[in-house]
Amino acid sequence: MYPVAHMGIAVGGVWAGEKIFRWLARRPELNHRWRTDVDYRLVALGALVPDAIDKPLYRLTSIPSDHTIGHTLLFSLALIAAGALLARRGEPRILWLGLGSLSHPMVDPVIAYPQTLFWPLLGWGFVPSPGIPGWYLRAIDAGLVAVAAAAWWRRSAGFRERARRFVRAGVV
Repeated sequence: MYPVAHMGIAVGGVWAGEKIFRWLARRPELNHRWRTDVDYRLVALGALVPDAIDKPLYRLTSIPSDHTIGHTLLFSLALIAAGALLARRGEPRILWLGLGSLSHPMVDPVIAYPQTLFWPLLGWGFVPSPGIPGWYLRAIDAGLVAVAAAAWWRRSAGFRERARRFVRAGVV
């Protein structure tokens, strides 16, 4: 689990998807219906949901893998379907979580395990996990991002304003 990498890829993917959608839907009536701005904080949080579900299950139970229910397409697609229904009523937060969680299995090594990715279509079991990476890998991940953000923060007033807007409103 590399949380910063998962969050960055999810936010970048949803941002690119939103830009492509808006470009394809240049018709005013479609653009008018898509007036909800994406809350990228929820997309980033959604990218961490599969690990927030599966890691405790792995540690606290006898499940032989740390890539189980949360790392399946079924889980992400169920979140997206529920989110789409709620978004039609003006409440898109679950949709943003679902889109963030969809990016997670695509980045994790679970992409190499179709039995987990397409669970339960290919069977009810999960591929045994090789283990969870050490804390030091997560610390290196967070440290690198902190150093890069600090450097950008010092050099760019535009970056500072974008960072403040992201924290306040979830806008990229």
